[in-house]
Amino acid sequence: ARYLTEHFKTHDIEAEIFDLAEKPLNQLDFSGTTPSIDEIKQNMKDLKEKAMAADFLILGTPNYHGSYSGILKNALDHLNMDYFKMKPVGLIGNSGG
Repeated sequence: ARYLTEHFKTHDIEAEIFDLAEKPLNQLDFSGTTPSIDEIKQNMKDLKEKAMAADFLILGTPNYHGSYSGILKNALDHLNMDYFKMKPVGLIGNSGG
């Protein structure tokens, strides 16, 4: 994600990372802290505003059992088709080992 952000900047394309690890959308948080309902609501509002304003979306995720992460699935479940209408969308998966 950081590589792409820097690459886009060299072509005068504004890019922003919305990190679901830093902005959780549910109370099941693996960081050891439990986000408040107000924090979750604000993170969801931020995600929706950024997704709606974007000209294109690139989704990045580690691969889990040959698919994208449950955390990404949860985020996508909160976004209806209006957030993706007429926008290019890319998916980048990464597997270790």
